[in-house]
Amino acid sequence: MSNYPPTNTTSPLGRGLSEHGRSEIEPPHVPGTGTECYARHGIERKCTTQSSLLSRPLPPWFGKMQSGGGGAQMRESIPFVTPPRPKKRSMADRKHSAGAANGSSQRRKGPIVPEEEREKEDLKETLRVVEAQLMSATEANEGYKATIKRQDEELQVMMEKVDMLTDAQNEMQQTMHTLKSTSRAFFTYEDLYPGGRLAKHDTYGASAEMDNADGDVVFDASPGHGGARTGAGRKQNVDWKMEWLMFNCYARCGFRLKEMEALFDALDTLLSDIIYAWANLLDEFFKVFFPTPTRSQMLSAYPDSVVRKFGKANIFMLMDATEITAEVASMKLMNSALYSTYKHNSTVKWLTGTDAIGTSWYDAIPPGRPGGAGDGVMTVVTEILDQIPPGMAVEVDKGFLIDNLCALAGVICIRPEKKLGGQVQQAAHSTALTQKNGKPRIPIEQSNAQMKQSTLFFDSPIAILQLGLSDLLFRIGYVMQNFKLGFIQERFPKEGEDGKNGRPCRAEIRWHGAMDIGLTDVRPIVELWGTQEEVKRWHELRNFETNRDLSDLNISNI
Repeated sequence: MSNYPPTNTTSPLGRGLSEHGRSEIEPPHVPGTGTECYARHGIERKCTTQSSLLSRPLPPWFGKMQSGGGGAQMRESIPFVTPPRPKKRSMADRKHSAGAANGSSQRRKGPIVPEEEREKEDLKETLRVVEAQLMSATEANEGYKATIKRQDEELQVMMEKVDMLTDAQNEMQQTMHTLKSTSRAFFTYEDLYPGGRLAKHDTYGASAEMDNADGDVVFDASPGHGGARTGAGRKQNVDWKMEWLMFNCYARCGFRLKEMEALFDALDTLLSDIIYAWANLLDEFFKVFFPTPTRSQMLSAYPDSVVRKFGKANIFMLMDATEITAEVASMKLMNSALYSTYKHNSTVKWLTGTDAIGTSWYDAIPPGRPGGAGDGVMTVVTEILDQIPPGMAVEVDKGFLIDNLCALAGVICIRPEKKLGGQVQQAAHSTALTQKNGKPRIPIEQSNAQMKQSTLFFDSPIAILQLGLSDLLFRIGYVMQNFKLGFIQERFPKEGEDGKNGRPCRAEIRWHGAMDIGLTDVRPIVELWGTQEEVKRWHELRNFETNRDLSDLNISNI
């Protein structure tokens, strides 16, 4: 029996350890130990190992081997044979062993040739790999060279283009220097047309140096170039000041082309180019200079007379229609379109809009239409009601039946009552309402009259071939009335109150914050211009703790 107790595989000390700390792991099989050592060395003495590795139970197959295939046997201990200690060799034995080793090494020198062959084969294989890599690198290098060559060619082409552009730039600079060095630079109006040097009227460039007499661009008005008819090769100087004079003589003074030909000694082609160029230039200028005012701009200077009459300050636009006589067209279809049952003649009709002091803006003068068009049709086609903020009002004449259109646009329509069919006289309250609505409309009636008085081009019937030009001249003449004083009714200044600096014009009042006597900033009083929802929202904002420091004007702007 073994001197050690049997192993306990369920020891609480942990799996794989016995109670005495011995390992329960299967020891590896060591050749030359155990029963096989007895027969080899002839040793009968047995010993028991003190190692903990040999104290664990034998596997089942080990017992079968000892019993010749029988069942497992309980083992008491595992015999272990201590190998014999090797004898000390003598010096002669050592020399003999060394000589034998040397002999064996000398004999191994013979078959080295195959090893060298293998090394040669390895070197050859390495050489083939290096050659393949070198060939691939050479091909890649050729590709890089081709790419570099192509890029060099492209760079050369780009350099040539740069040289060409540089030469063209130098040539243009030289030309400009030549033009600036001369006292006058002559062009022809043929350069205004496609393919010409200017491609458009040079008034834009000439206006940049209006006060520089030496830098004015003038046009060749010699015969053959649409200029003067007398003096072969004569140069007629036409700077921007002369062009402006020609335009005003035609548009505002009512001169005809025949009269201007004699007055300026110029052909009608030159005059026509000048008139059309300035008309388009002014039309584009006023489009930017007179935009549609905002509601805040409109309420910042509102007439007191309108507030006193209506108790409100919600009239945004005064709208009217005006007609100007045109030539009778020979085509029946055009004559039918131009004929006006109101004027009993061929006319061109425009819608006009102003504010309560007569200020107009670009979009308030839409393009004209034939005189046969009705007011309601023109209102729909021109979309003029879209300029009015919802909740504000438009005031029209009694014949302007656009109440339904205004309702669709969310705009209040203020219109006097019209007589019913067969009615001879209106009632007293209807007459009073007509007078009440008619007086605030005086500014737009005055604006229509002043435009016609200051633009004498419309004194004579409009030529059929000049309908496009008449549309430009009508809008230009109308918005230029903004440089006049505003129509402020019931204005009673005190002595010396106007001051020495004079009064502001309509444009300065409406777009640049100027004030005049009889005008009031009604923006802080929301009940004068706001709808019920706006008034409710205004008071909610006013009661917010964060808005305590804001003024009523700031709350209205919110």
